Amino acid sequence: MDNHDAFFDKIQSLTGFSKEAILKHVQPHLHLRHSELRSFLMESLHLTYGYANTLTHLLHQSDGESLYQKANVDELIRSFYEGKKAHLLPLHEMIMKKVQSLDNVEVVLKKGYISLKHRRQFAMLGPKSATRLELGLNIKEEIHHPKLLAQPKGSMCQYIVHITSADDVNQEVFEWISLAYQHNN
Repeated sequence: MDNHDAFFDKIQSLTGFSKEAILKHVQPHLHLRHSELRSFLMESLHLTYGYANTLTHLLHQSDGESLYQKANVDELIRSFYEGKKAHLLPLHEMIMKKVQSLDNVEVVLKKGYISLKHRRQFAMLGPKSATRLELGLNIKEEIHHPKLLAQPKGSMCQYIVHITSADDVNQEVFEWISLAYQHNN
């Protein structure tokens, strides 16, 4: 995990515990499922959901960087859409075509989805079920629209958009992606 020292420095600034102390603290709990370990980290280290979730991915080596080492990016993204989810891959590609028109966007692989960053995460994209994609957006302003589902405070994204067909990948969705990108500049 040497490549993650900056993240551990941030965790140390939040908790007061060094990387070594955190690893020692967590070692007896590494057998826990992802959600259980994340909850343990939130409770025992008083981390927010986002930091605890990222730390859990690092500890279980299911973070994007560990995944990069196991396969190439295109193969991994295609693996998100295997079987009953295969019909969702063209929708993913339509959205990514728009994202690629934005400057300096980093695509970070996560387990089962991608995180889109420009300085900070502005969106998440991945299959939520066999019938829909979920596009998470970090938009700071309050927007009322039936397709833009507000999320509870403390969630990874402020809004979620369900994408089930090519009709859902429209100009309005692209405007929301651009707005999220601008808000996280």
